[in-house]
Amino acid sequence: VRCAPNSQSIQKFTFIEKISKFHGHTLVQLGKSYVQPIKQHFMLATRSKRKVIMSEIIITPIYVALTALIMVVLANLIGVRRWTLRAGIGDAGDLKLALAIRRFGNLIEHAPILLVIMFFLELKGFSDTFLHAYGMSFIIFRILHPLGLFKDVSVPTSQKIMRLVAVTGTTILYIVGSISLLLVSLQTLS
Repeated sequence: VRCAPNSQSIQKFTFIEKISKFHGHTLVQLGKSYVQPIKQHFMLATRSKRKVIMSEIIITPIYVALTALIMVVLANLIGVRRWTLRAGIGDAGDLKLALAIRRFGNLIEHAPILLVIMFFLELKGFSDTFLHAYGMSFIIFRILHPLGLFKDVSVPTSQKIMRLVAVTGTTILYIVGSISLLLVSLQTLS
């Protein structure tokens, strides 16, 4: 870490005041000192003998936004069906409404933890390619799952395959994301 006027002054400040450009280099102002980023997206500063990593998270928000749009679609399908049936709470014994509720519920069950894992993977410095592959896989599986959700086994084979791919893919994302995050975090400790 390089800063001016001396390397000790960075420990006195605990907040970023602004980001500036100086001769083509990005500098982060900490109080009266400037720090140059040490990696592409990460800036490292020392405060109270702890390392603080500040990063511009740019990939995860894309997939959070896409997930929110999927949620809007699924929630509106519930709302339209409720309006049609004049049902306030529950599924009113209607299978289509029950499926719509389940489709939305399944997304809500999986999205938070997978997006949190993705956020921490980005924070830990995983490559943009890895993060986009992880995020796009998540979005594809979350679109396939409601399309493949069915009430009984008499549905077309294509629908069963969509559900199987979505469930298996989501499970793989949990495993890959969790193990990757765990390994990087344990490596950081040593």
